[in-house]
Amino acid sequence: MGIYISTEAVPDPIVFRKWFGSSRMLNIWPSRFDELKTPVTVDVLEAGLILAFVMTAFCFYIVLPGIRGRERLFCFIRITLSLFLGACVVLCNWGQEWEVDEIETHTQYKAFTTETIEAHVGVKIGLRNVNITLKGDPEYQIGERINYNERFWWSSTAGLWWHQGRIGFGPQSATINQEFRAAQRKGLPYPILWVAEYFTFDGEGIRWGRNYRTAGWYTHIMLWCAFVCWVLANVLYFMNPRYGAYMTMIMGGFLLTGNLLWASIRNFNDLKIPFDNVILYPKFGWCFWLNLIAGLLSVLVGVAVAVLDFCLPEPLATFFGVDVLKDYEEFYPEADEVEVEEKNGANIESTGSAQNGHSKRQSTVAVPQFRKRGPTLRGQKRPVAPPRARFQPTDEGDGMELYENAPSMQKGTVGPENVTFQE
Repeated sequence: MGIYISTEAVPDPIVFRKWFGSSRMLNIWPSRFDELKTPVTVDVLEAGLILAFVMTAFCFYIVLPGIRGRERLFCFIRITLSLFLGACVVLCNWGQEWEVDEIETHTQYKAFTTETIEAHVGVKIGLRNVNITLKGDPEYQIGERINYNERFWWSSTAGLWWHQGRIGFGPQSATINQEFRAAQRKGLPYPILWVAEYFTFDGEGIRWGRNYRTAGWYTHIMLWCAFVCWVLANVLYFMNPRYGAYMTMIMGGFLLTGNLLWASIRNFNDLKIPFDNVILYPKFGWCFWLNLIAGLLSVLVGVAVAVLDFCLPEPLATFFGVDVLKDYEEFYPEADEVEVEEKNGANIESTGSAQNGHSKRQSTVAVPQFRKRGPTLRGQKRPVAPPRARFQPTDEGDGMELYENAPSMQKGTVGPENVTFQE
């Protein structure tokens, strides 16, 4: 049995090794790369929420050129104002800057070393967590890069539960206590541990972590309620602007209540964290003020729309693109509610057949009228500026009255020329 020996050229294994192993640390193992730790440059959650609302606004704006006349401007105002209020609610709920402060200090760096550094120490307190930043000035000192950003939660990471936990740092303790102990084992720099430690105390009058957790809990409930009201208001504005205005005012009330709860519960003793030559003293951040502005704006917009709905219902209906007659209903007034306009000489005449000898006479018989729908009986009977109709006989003399947006019983046509209205 013969042995076949190929005469084809066999690739040099050294060439393959150089080609595929050019980036390998060892020639016999797969490629390995060391861990590359980079500092946090932006809050990914906040950036994602802002991007979501910006993309939504862009999608609405690109269809505006297809809308004619004044409707284009009306639509632009509605979209901008609605998305601005919605973005404020969501950003304030998940934002990290309810209280902020930043100092520049000279401080010790790490354990087991006597080296000191010049650095910026910052703290950002949100509804669910606290974010602590340490950045060297300059950034490269004592042979390494000093740029740290750590987040400690007093709720769960997903914000599903907000338990206080037991005293100490065990498995049943608060979430922030467990994360603080893990940070100690990790060997984080002293400035970060010093700031985080203030939120782990829970005894006597030193309960900053408990107070911030409680304030965040109640405030985030108010903001979620405001978010639901914002969604309902967007729907109601295209059904009944007055109810949309009421819902907008309720949304503003929830936002302002969230500000009040945060300011009153967050801290009974001011949180002041001393360093060598300066004190870290958190103050209200842009999330707090943005939430306050959104709440006041919501209340003002709701009040303005409600007043305009009573005074100028037709222009307001045009602004929101709804039918003005959708708010009105036909009714027959009682005898004591019929108004006879004797001063102006405007009389309601009842027409009859000329052959039966009946003459035209003033009449106060019940004729159909319009009234604005309201939540109460008083609001229905006493509307503000109701479109009350004054009826005239038709040309045919058949006694059939016509009124606005109502088809004729005889021919099925609308006859607004046969009826006059008075406010």
